[in-house]
Amino acid sequence: MDTLNPPVFDVIEVARAAPAQTRQRRCAAPSLAPGEVRLATAEFALTANNATYALLGERFRYFDFFPTDDRAYALVPVWGYAQVVESACPGVEFGEWLYGFLPMASQWVIAPTRLSASRLFDGAAARAELPAVYQWLQRLGRNDDPLDPLQPVLQPLAQTAFLLREHLASLDPTGTRPLLLSSASSKTALATALMFSRDFDRPRPPLIGLTSPANVPSVQAHALFDAVCSYAELAEQPPIAAGSAPILLDFAGHAGLREQVHQRGGVDSLSLLIGMTHGSATAAGRSEAAAASVPRQEQLFFAPSAALACAKAWGTEVYEKRFDAAWLDIQRHFGPHLQLHRQSGAAAIVQVWNELMAGRLPADEAHLLRFGA
Repeated sequence: MDTLNPPVFDVIEVARAAPAQTRQRRCAAPSLAPGEVRLATAEFALTANNATYALLGERFRYFDFFPTDDRAYALVPVWGYAQVVESACPGVEFGEWLYGFLPMASQWVIAPTRLSASRLFDGAAARAELPAVYQWLQRLGRNDDPLDPLQPVLQPLAQTAFLLREHLASLDPTGTRPLLLSSASSKTALATALMFSRDFDRPRPPLIGLTSPANVPSVQAHALFDAVCSYAELAEQPPIAAGSAPILLDFAGHAGLREQVHQRGGVDSLSLLIGMTHGSATAAGRSEAAAASVPRQEQLFFAPSAALACAKAWGTEVYEKRFDAAWLDIQRHFGPHLQLHRQSGAAAIVQVWNELMAGRLPADEAHLLRFGA
């Protein structure tokens, strides 16, 4: 059995009740059981997606993917690269690179099943009842440096944007309802708008980006929206007609904004709650619609459910082909404009996490982190 595994590994956990609060721990590395594989985390991204995972960790069971021994604390999932440093699983070799859903930890143990040349499934018993879409890992071979820095930053949000476009086509087949996107400067909101610019054979609704005053010029520069306005302008000069029944994609988790849009748009307005760029678990995870001054229709958008619906309707092969085309377009659009920052060490990871949870990371920056040098 080939092995380079150290006797201990590092984790960064967050308080379940207050995910902005972190703690660092050093844990004893467990021995492998037959069929298991130990992965060493190489590099991962921290984006608004990870803040959403933390703030919805209990509701959508993101905290259950990587169990801890203390129910007060949890491991936040991240997207990134890992290398096999010990294998007791036939068909998975020492030194092999993988990409996928990992914990914020320097190493982890998986139980690979359903192996193919391109991917494997983590069949660990603790994850058996969780969404399968997060349990597939891409196999990258044993190349010296197979790591594409854009993949952990952009691919997860590309998946969300792609699935949102398909979900919205079912909600508004005629494309006549105005579509408002909050936190329009965020990469996920921009990527979602980009999905509509790719559609030449489907009705396209009016797209309106909502953002802070300072971000209006940068959002306009992407040329993806029919109109871009600040949150203040929404109140003073609403870009939607009264009673127009808009659909709001709330990437910000902003209950006050949803109230405002529904007051203007009328009782048939709809909000999809997607993210937490404003960092409020209350705003996003516990809807106040029942207590609102205007009755509100609100839905939580859960990407794995949308992915399952698309795969069932199209078949897995068609789903993957369509997403790959969308992913390529997103890489081309955003790649040249991103400032990549690479940092190493637990202290750097905690610092970036704190900035992320406080909403202080600029949308045109991307942070790639490592536990080691």
